[in-house]
Amino acid sequence: MHALFAFWRELKNIADGTEPRSVKRTLLSNWRDEIAHLYAGRPQHNVSKGLSEAIHRYGLRRSDLLAIIDGMEMDAQTDIRAPSFAELDRASWVLAQPALSDVCRNLAAIAERHYAAAEQALAGCPRWKTLPAAVTFGVYRALLHELLKRGWRHLDEPVQIPSWRGLSLVASSRSGSTLTNRTTRSKHPN
Repeated sequence: MHALFAFWRELKNIADGTEPRSVKRTLLSNWRDEIAHLYAGRPQHNVSKGLSEAIHRYGLRRSDLLAIIDGMEMDAQTDIRAPSFAELDRASWVLAQPALSDVCRNLAAIAERHYAAAEQALAGCPRWKTLPAAVTFGVYRALLHELLKRGWRHLDEPVQIPSWRGLSLVASSRSGSTLTNRTTRSKHPN
């Protein structure tokens, strides 16, 4: 886990650094080469040397590590961020409220499909290896359902789940209950 975090941190420092984007692309490309060395049994960087044991112990695939680099390349290419509410207000002439609600509903349906796929993937893994992912999964799914209950109103207010609900997500994750049972699935009118 420490080696994987060190790898992620190394890449994140590149993506968030002050270097020009062309330098960031080169540095991240160098990490692609380093992953090739790692899987060929010849890691060069201390971080990838640490990953070597994790790869063998946990069966990490090359594609998993390359996907992390892909994500960091996206971060390095553009400033990825949600627009501020002031920016959304300025652009409100483009998005009428009914259309925005439709977009939000469509995004929620897409998210729910992804949650279902992730749920299936996690179900096939040993629980002790996926506990952090299962807890995070449950919390984000619960937050989505809170947004659905709210009906896409008051989007400038924080979305929270009650602390007792968060604790129950952790407890149910540890006890091995299914992810479906960890979050409330209900049909929402909005």
